[in-house]
This record gives sequence, C-alpha cells and structure tokens, in this order.
Amino acid sequence: MNTIASMGLADFISVFSLLFLALGIFLTLRQFKLTNTLEFIKRYNEPDFVNVRGIVNSWIDSSDDDHKRIQAIAEDKILESSIVAFLNLLTELGVAVNNKIVNIPVTYQLWYPAIPYHWKRLEFYITDRREQGVEIGVNFEKVVKSMERYREKRYVRFYYWLRMGL
Repeated sequence: MNTIASMGLADFISVFSLLFLALGIFLTLRQFKLTNTLEFIKRYNEPDFVNVRGIVNSWIDSSDDDHKRIQAIAEDKILESSIVAFLNLLTELGVAVNNKIVNIPVTYQLWYPAIPYHWKRLEFYITDRREQGVEIGVNFEKVVKSMERYREKRYVRFYYWLRMGL
C-alpha cells in the first residue's frame, strides 16, 4: 500500500529533493554544453583567428594546382602554422561534437555552412597528408558527415531537440 497519499512528509520531501537534484544536474549539464558550444564560435571569430583564416583562405585561393599549394607550405612557416592552427580548431570542434560535449543542434546551426565549406576547401590537403601517413582530419570529417545527416533527416533533428539539445 505504497501510494502518494500514504507517504509521510519525510518521504515526500526526499522524493521532491531527488527530483529537484536531477533537474539541477540536467540544467547544469545543458548549460555546460551551451557554454562549450559558444566558446568554439567565439574562438573562430576572435581577431587573431580571423587573421589565421585569412592566411589559410589566401593560400587556398593562390592556385588551382594542389601540388603548388602544398609546396608553398614547406616554404612558409607562418602559413604552415596557420594551417595547423586552423585545422586544430576544426579538429577540436569535431572531437567535441563526436563526444557530445557541445550542444549538437546549436553547434550545427552556428557552424553551418562553415564546416562543409572548410572541409571542401581543405580536403585536398587532408588527403595529401593522409597519403603520407599523417592521420589528420578524422574528427573534422566525421562532423561534416554528421552535419549532413542532421540537415537531411528531419527525425534526427527532432531526436536532438527532443533531448533538449543535450
């Protein structure tokens, strides 16, 4: 005969406290993920990183010949470090998305179309490095594919929002 009516005040307070604690943990986790999400886009838009993006974009636009662009990296250490910094941010974002430590729907809204755009422009470089045995861009590629699935399939978007963005 364990009903709500027969619960004592102490039992009711315990249940209420447990529910309140669970809600607090849920909201804290959600805020943590939103903070992480916004931190990535903030880093992407910082003036120093905008300069890095400019260097990388200028390098990509400098030639239609992939081989010439790759050779230019060996001759310019600032270019090389800019490319590494750029890919590191996109890799970190990929790791965060793939391990669900960011809010996925908000991340996809903030980073679309930038992620597929950068992937398309840098794929030749990533492929070249992989052919040389350097495993780069794996998490970046995963987030591009995940973002494409998310945008194509309505039920996937609904699933993420059903989880309130967690």
